[in-house]
Amino acid sequence: MSDRPTKGRERQDERKAPRPLGDTLAAALPFGFDIVAEDGTLLFLSERQARELGEDAVGKKCWDVYRDDRTQCVQCPLRQGLEEGQTATTVSDGVLGGRSFEIHHAGMRYEGRAAILEIFEDITEQEQVETARLSSEAQLQFVVGQVPAVLWTTDQELRFTSSGGAGLKGLGLKPGETVGVTLFEYFRTDDPEFEPIAAHRRALAGEPVSYDFEWRGNVYEVLVEPLRDRGGGVIGCIGLALDITERKGRERALRLTQFAVDSIGDAAFWMTADGKVFYVNEAACRALGYTVDELHNMTVSDIDPNFPQRLWVEYWENLQRHRTVTVESQHRAKDGRLIPVEIVTNYMEFDGSEYAVALARDITERKRVENTLVRSEANYRALVEHANYGIYRSSPEGRFLSVNPALVEILGYESQAELTQVSMERDIYADPDERSRLVAEYRRRGRIEGVDVAWKRKDGRVITVHLSGRPIHNEIGELEGFEMFVEDVTERRTLEAQLRQAQKMEAIGQLTGGIAHDFNNLLSVITLNAQMVAGAFESQQNDLLPEVQDIQDAARKAATMTRQLLGFSRHADLQMVPTDLGRVVTNLSTMLRRVLPEDIRVRLAADEPVSATAADAGAVEQMLLNLATNARDAMPDGGVLRIEVEDCDVDDVIRASQPWITPGRYIRIAVRDTGVGMDEETRNRVFEPFFTTKAPGVGTGLGMAMVYGLTKQHGGYVSVTSAVGQGTTVQLYFPVVPEEAHPLRDRESLAGAPGGEETILLVEDEDTLRRSAKRVLERYGYRVLVATDGQEALELFRARGAEIDLVISDLVMPKLGGGQLYRALREEGATTRFMLTSGYTGREEQAREQLDPSLTVLQKPWVLGELLRRVRQTLDQS
Repeated sequence: MSDRPTKGRERQDERKAPRPLGDTLAAALPFGFDIVAEDGTLLFLSERQARELGEDAVGKKCWDVYRDDRTQCVQCPLRQGLEEGQTATTVSDGVLGGRSFEIHHAGMRYEGRAAILEIFEDITEQEQVETARLSSEAQLQFVVGQVPAVLWTTDQELRFTSSGGAGLKGLGLKPGETVGVTLFEYFRTDDPEFEPIAAHRRALAGEPVSYDFEWRGNVYEVLVEPLRDRGGGVIGCIGLALDITERKGRERALRLTQFAVDSIGDAAFWMTADGKVFYVNEAACRALGYTVDELHNMTVSDIDPNFPQRLWVEYWENLQRHRTVTVESQHRAKDGRLIPVEIVTNYMEFDGSEYAVALARDITERKRVENTLVRSEANYRALVEHANYGIYRSSPEGRFLSVNPALVEILGYESQAELTQVSMERDIYADPDERSRLVAEYRRRGRIEGVDVAWKRKDGRVITVHLSGRPIHNEIGELEGFEMFVEDVTERRTLEAQLRQAQKMEAIGQLTGGIAHDFNNLLSVITLNAQMVAGAFESQQNDLLPEVQDIQDAARKAATMTRQLLGFSRHADLQMVPTDLGRVVTNLSTMLRRVLPEDIRVRLAADEPVSATAADAGAVEQMLLNLATNARDAMPDGGVLRIEVEDCDVDDVIRASQPWITPGRYIRIAVRDTGVGMDEETRNRVFEPFFTTKAPGVGTGLGMAMVYGLTKQHGGYVSVTSAVGQGTTVQLYFPVVPEEAHPLRDRESLAGAPGGEETILLVEDEDTLRRSAKRVLERYGYRVLVATDGQEALELFRARGAEIDLVISDLVMPKLGGGQLYRALREEGATTRFMLTSGYTGREEQAREQLDPSLTVLQKPWVLGELLRRVRQTLDQS
């Protein structure tokens, strides 16, 4: 403690005398300054300036101390002769250390003489930032103008505030042309749910949105994001649209190409001109057992012991000359194994550098086979001669050098010698240019893998063959010919085309199912309300009753049309109900006249009345439509199609020609045409799946098989009689059931319809149908609670479940469907009665598969009496 004052004094004694205040301030300033006399002599330099110019600069002329461009900057205020209190500012580049300064001049007196004070403010960084900003803005404007897309911004009112991009040209717009126009005005719509408008509204809410959009014949990939201010607040939207029309068209080809490339699995090496490995793929690592990094440190000689550096130099020169070289060699794996490989190397120039791109295929198995064949030429010849596949060797010019018997048989020639005399391009390829294109492809890729081409047999019939093999090169890389395997895949490709057609019909069926769901909702609303109005009119003998009944009839016909749509591709189980097949045929007449051309006359004949049969009307319509389509194709020049419906007793006379039919009473539908008819062989195969006499791609061969299958599902029989030139008759037999009311014939009446006083929870996402069903149920005494989807219904049931006696729910809805709602209630212990409604969609079929089969399911469109009866039956279940 006592030593501290002494030490403090010692330190104070050691300090230098304090600096003048002016010098201290000058040293602390963030800029330098000097004082110059009127004749240019430097009178004073600040400490910062002295460090830059040197202490000896005082007394020198300023233009001798500063650089040349500085000289002019100083002379200018000197020439102006600034008087005391006057100021001036100049900018100079490169005065000190190559930097830029803004120099502030002020007239003053120094040591009794006129002088100028110069303050040097370093603006180098400011100029760099400004230069960069201006350059960046210019570059941005240039880039935006070159981008092959459309870019824009909008404000919060969805009004364009900017637009640019080369993609505007495709829309017939100029940059900025849409500024000030709203999205509603540009797209000429006031629908807020229109996809581009809805996307921008979501972006204004802070959500990035991307979607594909078709506009003016093109398809665009669109990205819309929120546009924010510096504080993070959303002030508008920024969008980008890229024209992907061409890309969409190529996607399938690209996917197939990618699959083929991925399936090759060859080891790939990129090498530089000195033989060093530049890049490898995963297949190369797997084949050799090295990591990517390990292979990157190797040369060709490290991987291939047959390629010392001197041979690589020759190989590289040969590659530069021929561009593609194929050789066989060996690769040494990490564990020391030697792997025989076929190497196809291509020369490539990229970004100013030269590379060799080599694809190495492991040919261990092939070499084993080749060595075996070398040891036994006789076995090789037997293998070729007896192969089921065609095998040939050809010259680059397109002459068969050797062929095996299988190829001779495939092409329909008499002998191998005869086949080797033909020209492949002229006599074998259906398209002569196809071979030239394949040869060019072979030269580029170095192999032939799985190519389908159209060939001609000797008799001129075109077949599809599958080619695989390899081009053959000599030791210097010249193409000597091709060794190929040939498989006749004509029948297989035809079957594949038929399968694709069947899949297309499956997709159409799914589409019609979705349409039917929405259509049946609308029909339910029409039917329920029309029947309510009809009931009220019946009690008052209103003159408008016939008009209301017409509405009901039209709704029933619309329901029939829905079933006809579903008939094209049906997935749901058959709904067997007592059916008047005469009415089914009559109702189908309108659609038949749309399907058949005008030169085919349709004649319908049905007994009145026809006995009832248990049938699915939609399935029967589907069968008749298929038969009518076949008849149309059999009458290309027109004719008569006759459909007859009649009661029939199958007795010994009928069984004499059709012994497979069990005796009894049937409804028989006979479909007769005056077409070309069938021979015996075709008639015997007519029910085989995929058998068709139509040209490839025209028919699936499934129509008659479907007719047979649906008839058997109805417990009936089908027979076909036909002769060439005498037309065809197809007879369908449906067993008679006890007489019951025909739903297609009887009009619903509200009299005696059952009602009740229970509480029903109605769950339906279609607003109009929900309101109509609620009014109907309440009219018949029920208390009705409603929910728009399964989630809302679940929450309502949890709150008021004790009041609810029955839940009626649509099967498929957003958030929570009827099946999910049923399972959720059962899992929570609820035992309330449950009834589902269905509207013909594929999703409903899947949902119903997982439900209790005892559940009541009411099919749409609803009929008032049926709705009330099914509700009452469900409530009265024990």
